[in-house]
Amino acid sequence: MALTVIKDWRDLTAEAKGASVAIGAFDGVHRGHQAVIDAARTVATERGLPLGVVSFDPHPRRWFQPAAAPFRLMSHGQMERALEDLGVDRLYRVPFDGEMAAPSDQAFALNELGGGS
Repeated sequence: MALTVIKDWRDLTAEAKGASVAIGAFDGVHRGHQAVIDAARTVATERGLPLGVVSFDPHPRRWFQPAAAPFRLMSHGQMERALEDLGVDRLYRVPFDGEMAAPSDQAFALNELGGGS
């Protein structure tokens, strides 16, 4: 199955919900990233869920440190190919903005963004 790219977290369709996900920058998809993805894969397999990766665009550093030099180790296409090669079903490329930066870590983990869904 081909990688599905989902470009927002608001108003997800029923088909886009219900995955075991690894969350991070995944800039380069190095061995550490692969280990996080493998942990999510274990849960996905145990529970019969799709395997997903949540990444942010732009990188949160751009929001919190706007004067920092921009960086990107991989283009979107390169990241997508690398994740697809690892067997990831869904890439949630979440726009990182003020609304995404505002909630606490607990609210984020419980999907209480913008009032929840």
